[in-house]
Order: sequence, then structure tokens, then C-alpha cells
Amino acid sequence: MLERLAARWQEFKMVRLAVRLDDHLLRLDFDGGSYGVDLTRGNALIYPLEERITTKRYRAPFDQMLAKRLTKARILNVSCDPHDRILRVTVESQQGYKAHTTTLQLELTGRHTNAILLDESNRVLEAWRHISADVSSRPVRIGMVLQPLTPRLLHESPPTDERSIDEILRDEQRRRDALLLERLKASHCAQLTKRLETIEREYQALPQSDALFAQADKLSTIGQLLLANLHLLKPYQRRVELEDFDGKRVTIDLPELPSITQLPEWFFHRARKLRQKAKGVHLEEANLKGLADFTRRLLAATRNASSPGELALLFPARETTPKELQPHVGEVAHFLIEGERVLIGRNERGNAYLLKTARAGDLWMHLKDRPSAHLIIPTNKKSLPKSLLYEAAKLLVSLSVDQAGSYLVDYTHRRYVRPQEGAQVLYTHHKTLKITKGR
Repeated sequence: MLERLAARWQEFKMVRLAVRLDDHLLRLDFDGGSYGVDLTRGNALIYPLEERITTKRYRAPFDQMLAKRLTKARILNVSCDPHDRILRVTVESQQGYKAHTTTLQLELTGRHTNAILLDESNRVLEAWRHISADVSSRPVRIGMVLQPLTPRLLHESPPTDERSIDEILRDEQRRRDALLLERLKASHCAQLTKRLETIEREYQALPQSDALFAQADKLSTIGQLLLANLHLLKPYQRRVELEDFDGKRVTIDLPELPSITQLPEWFFHRARKLRQKAKGVHLEEANLKGLADFTRRLLAATRNASSPGELALLFPARETTPKELQPHVGEVAHFLIEGERVLIGRNERGNAYLLKTARAGDLWMHLKDRPSAHLIIPTNKKSLPKSLLYEAAKLLVSLSVDQAGSYLVDYTHRRYVRPQEGAQVLYTHHKTLKITKGR
């Protein structure tokens, strides 16, 4: 299989781009096609790469050396080791007035899977995984001459599939992706369902705001009644029977206070506290409802995801959540698109937080002329590629509306957004993207 792949790559003349897409995947763009190199230990695979969103930007020494030596490099030779699953891509790159010859050695050898950059003398320039001498008899360290692996006797059947190598590898990757996708979907859906049940329990446990307002009105009426009949009250009296404002006789239990003149204010004070609590309950109801709606849409997006890459976009690694956002993770969702942070409010409180903390140069997005979450991309005053804006707008639509259809998404810089009451805004200097949400 590797022999056929080496022959295929030998047809290309140039490596246009070499970059890491995620923790286990390299992307190699040739002048005639793109390939992914999955370096997962024990499950390595090379396959034709369809369009894939990057969720993280890598700047490790290996990534910098890879880009420096292979991007826009001329292919000299592609070969494979007949005794092992090793593919070697030798290229020439021009840096200033000097040409450099570099070999990318892809070792797809089970648990020892690796990607190693070598110079003309077979010395290690950089490696995906560095291996010390106390771990292996064949170390991989910068500056050392790379020793060959112990030859293995491979028992591979002669190829019988008459399809092209690209078709064979693409089908194998799709099979793997389908299995991985179902496993990831089941895990994420279970977590989201559990989170939704927790939110709904909290919502059901909230006291009824209408009952609190009614109780506050009752206490306020008692306070007014006591104030009007203060001359009839006696010191240390614990119960009094009075005629209310409708002419009915009512019995009122009185608290023990130093002075009877404090009785009306005692009831007024408790009425005010109940009203504040009722207003707080109303806001909490709205926030929990917003969280529930957001979680349902995230659950739907998870179920509709068509690849592990889409799920990686919806569920970035926990450690990537910025420290300043961690106290607000329940109100603000954090994503990564093409290595850039994308923040979306989960409810009105989260939307208000984003509007308050975003800087003037940050990018802001919102659905045009309809309620939606607010989206912020911290830009540090740099321009953003159109592909990133489109993917961010698509994510915003997915997490803001339930129905399929075409939607307009406005975006502008935060400096042109003027917050109104709550998370309502007025904005200018905006541009618009059209996004279609599929059924």
C-alpha cells in the first residue's frame, strides 16, 4: 500500500503547505492534492484530505521547522522502506540564497509512530515525538544521526483492489471516521442530556415569582393597615384584630419589637425583600431558559455533526478555555476556529458579559433583525480570513435558531455596537453574511 502511495506522491512536483491540524494529524498540500497524515499510535493512516477546519494553531519547534523546510518546497524523491511502514519525502527549499535539502520521514510503525525531519546528513532537525536513549535503543534527538529501525519481515498480501490508492485510503478513513463519530456523538450527547436535565431541575426548583409578588403585596397591605391604626396598638401586643380597608375583620400576628412604631416598617421591609427576590427569580428563570435553549441547540448540532472535525469545533479541549472565562463558563461558550477564540453567550447574562468585556477592536456578530446569541472574536486588531467569519457565523446560526432555512448574520467591530437595556444593542458600520442551515 505504501509503495502505491509513494508512487502517487512522486507524481507531484511541490509541497505547497505542511501544517499540523490537531494533536495527531498533519496536513500536506501538494500541487495536485491534499493529504492527512494521522499519527495516532497504533492506528496511523495517510488519506486524501477533504476540507477540514483547524481548531488550534500550533507553534511548537516541530511545527515551525516543518513549515520552514517543507512549505513551498520542490519534491526531489518519495520512497518507502520495503522492510517497514516508513515513507520518506525528500524536498528542496530555498531560503534566501541557499537551498536546503530536507527529508520528512513518516514512521507509521504502531506504537512507535513518528514524523521526523532530517537534513542532508540524516541528522535529526526536529521530530513529532522525541525519544531518549533510556527509553529506546534507537533514540530520536535533535542533532543526532538517525539510526535505521531494525528490519521487520512484513507479511502483506499482494494488492487486489483495482481502485486508485486515493479511493482506497479515502474509504478507509471514512470508515474510521464513521466509527469515531458515533462513539463521540454518544459520549457528548449523554453529557449534554445530563446537563439539560440539571438545568430543568433547577428551573423547576425555583420559587414561583407570582406567589412571591402576592405575598409581598399582602405584607405591604398589613404594614399600611398597621400604620393607619397605630394609635390602637398596645406595647408588647402579640396579636391584633383590625378592620381592613374593605371593612373586613382581620387578625394579625405581630413580631416582638422594642417599639410599636417599628411594626409598619418591619412589614414594609419584608415586602421589599420579597419583591426583590421575585424579580431575581424572574431573571433566573430567563437565564435558565436561555441556557436550556442553548443546550438543546448544541445537542441538535452534535447529533447532526457529519465528521469528528465538526465535533472538535463544538467541543474544544477543556484546557483551551481562557483563565478569565472559567468563572463564566456556564454563561459563555468557548470555541476555536482556525486557531482563533470564538465566544458565544449561552443566555442573556452571558451576552451582556461579552458586550461589557469585549474590546473596541474585537469582532461582534448577531443574527439580523431577530433574537440570537451574541458572538465575539477577540481580534487584537488583526484582520480575519473570510473562511473564519463564515464558520463563526454558521456556528452562531446553529446555536441560535432551531428551524432550517436561510439567515442573515451581521458583523462589525465592538466599537460600533451600543448596548441598550439587557443585551439589546444598536449597531452601525456592519457587513452581512448569508448562512443556510440545513434540515
